[in-house]
Amino acid sequence: MTTYLGLLFVALSAVSKPCFAAFVSIDCGSISGYTDGNSIRWSGDGNYTLNGLGYEIDFPLFRAGHVVSTLRAFTTPKKNCYTIYNLENGERVLVRATFYYSNYDGKNNPPSFDLLFDGNLWRSLNLSEYGEDKILTTEVIYAVIGNSTSICVAQTVPNQRPFINSIELRSLDSKMYNHAGSNRFLYLLNRAAQGANQTIRYPEDPYDRVWYPYGAEDHQENVTNVAATIHVSSAEDQPPQAVLRNAIASTSTMVPVVLDIARTSTMGPAILDTNVPGEKIFYIAIYFSEVIQLELSHKRSIQIYIDNDPYNLDPIIPPFGSVLEVPITNLTAFLNTTITVWAASNSTLPPLINAYEVYAVFKAQPSGTNSKDVQGLVALQNAFNDLQQYTGDPCLPPPHWWEWVHCSTGAMPRIIGLNLSSSGLAGSLPDFSSMDALQRIDFSQNSLNGPIPEFLGSFRHLGLLVTGNCLDGMSCPEQNPTSLPPSAPPSSTFEAPPPPVVLPNETKPPLTSTGNRKNVDKIPIILGATIQGLLLFLLQISINCSTGFVVLKWL
Repeated sequence: MTTYLGLLFVALSAVSKPCFAAFVSIDCGSISGYTDGNSIRWSGDGNYTLNGLGYEIDFPLFRAGHVVSTLRAFTTPKKNCYTIYNLENGERVLVRATFYYSNYDGKNNPPSFDLLFDGNLWRSLNLSEYGEDKILTTEVIYAVIGNSTSICVAQTVPNQRPFINSIELRSLDSKMYNHAGSNRFLYLLNRAAQGANQTIRYPEDPYDRVWYPYGAEDHQENVTNVAATIHVSSAEDQPPQAVLRNAIASTSTMVPVVLDIARTSTMGPAILDTNVPGEKIFYIAIYFSEVIQLELSHKRSIQIYIDNDPYNLDPIIPPFGSVLEVPITNLTAFLNTTITVWAASNSTLPPLINAYEVYAVFKAQPSGTNSKDVQGLVALQNAFNDLQQYTGDPCLPPPHWWEWVHCSTGAMPRIIGLNLSSSGLAGSLPDFSSMDALQRIDFSQNSLNGPIPEFLGSFRHLGLLVTGNCLDGMSCPEQNPTSLPPSAPPSSTFEAPPPPVVLPNETKPPLTSTGNRKNVDKIPIILGATIQGLLLFLLQISINCSTGFVVLKWL
């Protein structure tokens, strides 16, 4: 099981979409749906998250669109996720998130927070870098693990509230963007439609990629493709015909066309986030389509250079009526690395570029928190409604654990501690025996009743704290009606439980698998009360004074 907890219902709304799997557009903070000017159907976010508060923006930017007129901000818990279901394991998706602060809270203080997906750090955002009147868009492409994906915002600065305006998810064809590898994700830096005079997206691009228009500069000219039809099936990444209808060509065979890795087109208040400093691995796809029917005496032959070094051994000949994609993979470079397109020595015509895409490539988590631990957390969430507000991967990425879990390190972390003290839990404990790596559990100061699960006796060297409850065999404290814990407030204002228990530095004994479980069918485990004589023969009980845990050891 590699999907991570969250809402237990299907969250795909009715959308206008092409004929492939998922085309989801979520207007965060909105309570109603609508269709925008691109024939895209948007839904409110009520079916995707339980937490946060929706806000309407009093003065949305002109031309910014309906989608930025609302947002959802989060106070607790520290990590909040939108979970989208009904996906296929391994399918590649494009996910886009939009942020427009607009001083919605009157504090004139754009927040900093982390943006995550499926246990990966997507981006650390510092919105003060962009100002409160700018719309920031960021986009990634990745392969889904399991049948759902979670897009999350996580608090990184105390008292600063993460927020989000919109989330868009588009399924891609299985053959697209495979050059980067299945365990990598692509972070968009630029997607250019050369020579175009407006942004191109759905329905012209069925995958709703946003292509930013670029015009000719000095020693360049905008040219139009005269082909009646342009076939794109030969290109692995399937650019739409609309971005091949134009191109930028230099005015001489002695002048190159320059490809900018991270220069985004000026689109008024909108900004595509490209703030990924330092040396990176890049994936670049360049698209070439001849714009005229060449005479026999004419030839357009192209050579690509990266920082003045030739990239392609054989000259590139743009085809008329179709497209040639040139992928540049595993390029280690900086954002200021120059990529130029020159006319080859035998070319009679100057070089041109129709379109290109630039991505930074990052390693993705191959898996998430151990599936056995996820299964146990699901059982706890099903038993206690107040825990259902915690979504996304419980342990990844660090340090964004759920507040009440303590995790080991590694690519597939294990949950080794639970701290649910004073969390308003009422009722009996469910079966969470699959969490066989647990070493510390704190259920103290709740309203738990019924038996202590017998499977806990199979966890060797388990520290268990259950004082302040009314479990079988315990001396239950008298309940003072005036001191009973209040019922949990609505999830949007739920106060997070105390931080996880800090485990002492000590050498841990080896964990015991459930296959070595002792037979305790007739042996009740009684904690926080008088230890019955029979148990003294079966259990050695010690109290760790530094942690307050009861430690059970089988003799």
